[in-house]
Amino acid sequence: MSLLNKVLRDLDRRKAGPDQPVAPIAGIQPVAPPPRQRRATVWLLTAALAGVAVWGAWTFTDVPARAPAPVQHVAVASPQAPQPAAPSTTMEAVPSEQVATATPPRAEEETPLLNQGLRLVAEIISPIRTVVAVKPEVVTTAKPVRAKVAAAPVESPPASPSSVLAANVQTPTMPEPLLVAVIEKNATPPTAREQARGIVEEGLQAVLQKRPEEAMQRFREALELDPTYDRGRQALLSALITAQDKPGAEMVADEGVIHGQSRVGFALVAARLKLERAAVKQALAVLERERVAGARHPDYMALWGNALARESRHSEAARMYGVAIELAPTNPAHHVGLAYALRNDGQYASAYAVFESVLAMPGLTAQLADLVNQQIGALQRLIVQR
Repeated sequence: MSLLNKVLRDLDRRKAGPDQPVAPIAGIQPVAPPPRQRRATVWLLTAALAGVAVWGAWTFTDVPARAPAPVQHVAVASPQAPQPAAPSTTMEAVPSEQVATATPPRAEEETPLLNQGLRLVAEIISPIRTVVAVKPEVVTTAKPVRAKVAAAPVESPPASPSSVLAANVQTPTMPEPLLVAVIEKNATPPTAREQARGIVEEGLQAVLQKRPEEAMQRFREALELDPTYDRGRQALLSALITAQDKPGAEMVADEGVIHGQSRVGFALVAARLKLERAAVKQALAVLERERVAGARHPDYMALWGNALARESRHSEAARMYGVAIELAPTNPAHHVGLAYALRNDGQYASAYAVFESVLAMPGLTAQLADLVNQQIGALQRLIVQR
């Protein structure tokens, strides 16, 4: 019914003209004119075509407009299959002429209107893309640039996690010549003292392991490298005395007086060893050599007094014992030495008084107390005889 009304209305409109109203037909109910759906449909179709044109211009102006660049494969540390290079996301400037010609051919059913719309949209978009594009030849950077792949990515087997990790993680390495130069600069040779110290430690380990011959050999090697190393000389001296090699010990002590740093101590040992073999003059010569530094050591002065007493130089011996007592007043041995020197010098009363004072000193041993009592009795008889 509605179709018939439309046909009749169209005939009446053609007969009446454009300015005359159409009279209703008798017996037919007039129908309200339909809404302008035709115009809305045209606009919707135009918008859809414009969207398709925008998508097509945006998609096909990137890839076909440029010649495919050669694919550069990046070597990875893993033997897995190479990873497909990621497609370039960089926007590049493309002239409008290339955009227009780069539009892919459409199907035969596309109308000329659609092609014209695509070209129009491409011409509108091209200036915008030219402004925001980044040309690769303008960018200058020190970072390595990955090769851009314009063609469609080639499908490849999925890469393993180990290959991805090996490709992304770079271990910093040092060039071999530079590494050698750094090693040569830092690797300074050890000094003679450092070498001697290490050899002495080896000798001390041999002493603990009951290998005295090897220990003494190591100590001698250390002294050959550094004659001024007192620790090595003291260790060798102790090993020789323990082995009852007193001539060897005396020789080492004499060398210590010349080359050592603790010369007073080596002079004291050398003089005592010489006195044991009755070489009094040699002992006095050694003591005289270090008299300035030895004057501050009570044992040194007491040994010097002992050597003078053996040469019957009792008054000088008493003076040396007096200096030792001033430095160490609580040592009974120094007082006994002074009393002997005074008795041998004929000063019996003074010697008797010194012996009496020794008996009152703390820390007196029983053996030394017996010796002092004997000397007190002998002095009493000598004093009475006078």
